[in-house]
Amino acid sequence: MSVSATNRVTHCCEAVARYECPVRGDKAGAASVAREPLMHPYWITPSGHLGVGITARSEADALQLFALAFGSAEKIVSIEIIKDMNDLEQNHVVPNMGGANWFRRGIWFPQGQEHISN
Repeated sequence: MSVSATNRVTHCCEAVARYECPVRGDKAGAASVAREPLMHPYWITPSGHLGVGITARSEADALQLFALAFGSAEKIVSIEIIKDMNDLEQNHVVPNMGGANWFRRGIWFPQGQEHISN
């Protein structure tokens, strides 16, 4: 990464500035530079369905994105932060994420809802 000497980026999380640092495993470096809240991947389980993967700024933000995509009448059984890709169901969810980027705000599972992020 090429940056001027006075604005030199010294660590990957300073360049990304929104997410947990994959090298140090902390949020301090990213949070100190960030202008937006950190994003978290959530798994929302509605009644009678496998679930929905959403990356959002907060639980409330995740629920708002869920309502935009599926309506607010859906009964939600649970919502939890995903700590690791291994927390996801490996036989159906992971192979069917397609090219979805779970580091960007929006719905990444099921496919077809990627456009809902604003």
